[in-house]
Amino acid sequence: GKVKAFLEWNAQWGDSMEMLQEMAETGVTPQALLNRPTLSARLMFHYTTYLEIGRSRRVTASGPEPLLWGPFLDYCQLYQIPHNDRLWMWEGVKLFDDQAMTLSRDKMKAESEAAKTK
Repeated sequence: GKVKAFLEWNAQWGDSMEMLQEMAETGVTPQALLNRPTLSARLMFHYTTYLEIGRSRRVTASGPEPLLWGPFLDYCQLYQIPHNDRLWMWEGVKLFDDQAMTLSRDKMKAESEAAKTK
């Protein structure tokens, strides 16, 4: 859905965002910007929370590991998130993390398959 499309777009174009915006300022909006998926305010809130907690992600030789409850609780304590808000926030973070993990696994699988055909 929207989250997957947003994460895929960011994986492909996120590092080029400044260049794309500069091109748009010249009067020609790049197709990548025209096709950029958008998120609702609520999903954007979860995305920014996901990014912050994602800094604690462990990465092993087999790739990134899913985000853990512990770093999320540390985040909640740091920002004094009330207990009754934590579950819905975690569900939002996990929505992004699950999609990001799926995209990462798919990318690693494709790269592995491509390496076998060389």
